[in-house]
Amino acid sequence: MLGSVLKSINRRLGTQSRAAETRGASAATNDGNPASTPQKPNLALAPDQIDPKWYEGKPGYIQRFVLEMSGECNLRCVYCPQAGENYVPAKALSEGMFDDVLAYLKRHPVDMIDLTGTGDMSMAPDWVDKCERLLALGIKLVVTMNYGTILTDEQIEILSRFTELTVSLDTIDRKILNTVRKAVDVRTIIYNIMRIRAAERRNNTNVRWVVSAVYTAEIVERLPELASFAAAFGANRFQIQDLIEFNEFNIAKKVTDVWTLTGPQAIAAVVATTSAIEIAQRNGLNTLMPPNFVERLDKLREVASQSRNWSSMTQTPGAYFSTFNPAPESGQTRDCVDPWTFVHVMSDGRIRPCCISNLHIGKMQKDQGGMEAAFNSEVAVKLRKQLLTGKLDDLCTACSLRPVIDIASYQKKVRDMTAG
Repeated sequence: MLGSVLKSINRRLGTQSRAAETRGASAATNDGNPASTPQKPNLALAPDQIDPKWYEGKPGYIQRFVLEMSGECNLRCVYCPQAGENYVPAKALSEGMFDDVLAYLKRHPVDMIDLTGTGDMSMAPDWVDKCERLLALGIKLVVTMNYGTILTDEQIEILSRFTELTVSLDTIDRKILNTVRKAVDVRTIIYNIMRIRAAERRNNTNVRWVVSAVYTAEIVERLPELASFAAAFGANRFQIQDLIEFNEFNIAKKVTDVWTLTGPQAIAAVVATTSAIEIAQRNGLNTLMPPNFVERLDKLREVASQSRNWSSMTQTPGAYFSTFNPAPESGQTRDCVDPWTFVHVMSDGRIRPCCISNLHIGKMQKDQGGMEAAFNSEVAVKLRKQLLTGKLDDLCTACSLRPVIDIASYQKKVRDMTAG
């Protein structure tokens, strides 16, 4: 019975459109499964046959612009690198740095900016003023926050003008929440959400809301309640993120990975997760799941009765984290164009080429080259060459976010993207 329910959910997930969903694309795939590529002869070009312009980056290619207001966070989630003893967060975005960003945006306008970073935007002392200036340029704003500190009237008003707000929240059970996210009271989170919703009504705005939970054994049995809460306050999307182990900080071992559960605990986790997804879909919410998520649930259910640890049989260790996403085989690469279409400006000015890489392709400061120089830095070009040839580094090989694709199809995608 449960297996047929999972198949039904998988079909529904596969029919949902990604067109209107901007946030979350860096964290999961909308259908719960990476696109499978039919087996066919590999007609990929050799490195010396690739058009050099395919390696180039241009401002016009950017589809997702992330600007980090602060590297500091008001919480200490036990599975987050910020909880690591040796973690040193970056300071808030300076006024001079922000001026350099504004100057770039005036030269190369973007439609939308994601203000999510390694910290929480609320930790930046002047974030409201910076948001006002971005909105004045006609830029749509989105952000993921924890809403764990009571917001001021001014902060509530500006957030009610955002295009999308994601609530990073694992459970609404107060006791459980405090075991995974230190120093937060769910009542504060709910209070802030409802005040922003009220401001929307007052200002005739319409924020798109997302509730996003990190998938751990500690919270899994209360997932149906979280999905119900998301539906109750009018969220548009309910999403689940895999627990990621950042090996350099050894953080995620402080909670239990759902995929390591066996027997009755595993079955209970599958039942609760399936129920949460059904509740969200029944109430009209879009659902966003990690790669292969529903297939993994079905497999976990299947092996649970045999008291086997499915995680130990399937999990692939990466350089910085572990993932269930299959590694590319010969003739394949990652279906990722982030080195062309994504930039993450950190609060200290370093520019990252994707949301999980610790590489930096340049610095935003005008006197250090700025964004234009970063687009075609040695690091940026090297990343594009690796993807175009399938010769990936450890991080891209173990990426949990992007499916695999045959190199020939990937090269065609890049060729079409750079043809304009």
